[in-house]
Amino acid sequence: MEIAALIAITIFALYALIGAGRAQSLQPRRIVLPVGTALGAALACYLIGETKTAGFLAGIIGVLGMIIMLIAAAGLTIGWLTVQAPMRFRVIPSRNWPVSWDLIVTALLGAACTFCAAIE
Repeated sequence: MEIAALIAITIFALYALIGAGRAQSLQPRRIVLPVGTALGAALACYLIGETKTAGFLAGIIGVLGMIIMLIAAAGLTIGWLTVQAPMRFRVIPSRNWPVSWDLIVTALLGAACTFCAAIE
């Protein structure tokens, strides 16, 4: 059980740091895409896990994937809010919007959770 707690804390802390880094750009849309990706993957894992009916603990991988992705979305949101709250949510217009490595990692984690939920 301690390992599960350590994994959850690590994922939350990692994504809180990513959210804080995204907040430095002062653009709200920079956080919307990773949070949307994490929430979409959580929804996909939940829906796939709910359709499993056969076997012992059917759909448990889908539920675990959903929890992991919800922790990631919460970490992103909390990290973003801890930086933006003292700045009173200032927004500046952006000129370019490159795809970052953290968005790719979030998408790959979501794809892995969804894939594991589907092949269970």
